Parts: sequence; C-alpha cells; structure tokens
Amino acid sequence: MLLLMNRKKVKKMTEHKDIETKVVALVAKQFELEPARVLSVNDFTELGADYLAMIELVMRLEDLFDLEINDEDAQQITSVRTTVSYIATKKAA
Repeated sequence: MLLLMNRKKVKKMTEHKDIETKVVALVAKQFELEPARVLSVNDFTELGADYLAMIELVMRLEDLFDLEINDEDAQQITSVRTTVSYIATKKAA
C-alpha cells in the first residue's frame, strides 16, 4: 500500500514537472526571455504581460495542452505556479 502511494506521488510530481517545463518554455518563447527569468518572477505582469499578451498566452496554453480555458479560469493564470496547478487539475479531471 505504501509503495503504491509513493508511486502515485512520484507520478504526480513528474507530471507537474513536465507541465512546468512546457509552461516555462512557452512563456520564455512568447516574451523572448531565458527560462530562468520566467521562473524568477511571481507574476507574469513582471515580465511585461499586458491584457493582450495574457490572452495570447492562454490561447497557446489551450493548444499546447489540448484543453479549453474559460474566461473566469483564465484569470487564475498569473504565474508559472498557478498555471501548472491549473493545468494539472484540469488534466486530472
């Protein structure tokens, strides 16, 4: 039982890391930044993201992860951390 729980935890951590890697690469490309810079901010606005840039980012996330993000949910996408958490939750559903 403990081994099964550990496997699930490792799988979840791996999935989160995979999502994070993709999100960081996407954001870095969109804002023409190094990935380390993307990881160093607490909010995408620190990267110069305005309303239109965020709409574009959400559309690219939808394409990359094959999901639909409604307007209300898009407001949750403010940082790498919140984006990864949102996508992981949607993918698990």
